[in-house]
Amino acid sequence: YDSVVATVLGACAVRKNILDGNHHDNNGDDFHFGHVDEIFATSFRGASGNVTFDRPRKSRDVDSVEFAIANVRPRKLGDKSVGHFYRYEVVITSKYSAGAW
Repeated sequence: YDSVVATVLGACAVRKNILDGNHHDNNGDDFHFGHVDEIFATSFRGASGNVTFDRPRKSRDVDSVEFAIANVRPRKLGDKSVGHFYRYEVVITSKYSAGAW
């Protein structure tokens, strides 16, 4: 999701520059390189949190990445009279946020 949004926002920025007369594209190459630069100039609130980029490294800013490692454990509920069923618990074991675990 976030990669598609970044790609679209970058394309929109290049298109706006062309329409505003701030950018010329005679052979298509300028659009490609301008598009890549504009992708890394974007920032937005995405499915994975705030999305920002480290422009010089052309990478996602480590401070904008957050993820967790979790264990999913089943827990048996009910008894023989009503039948057994399970509920699942998610236990976070590690979390990566703002460049640190």
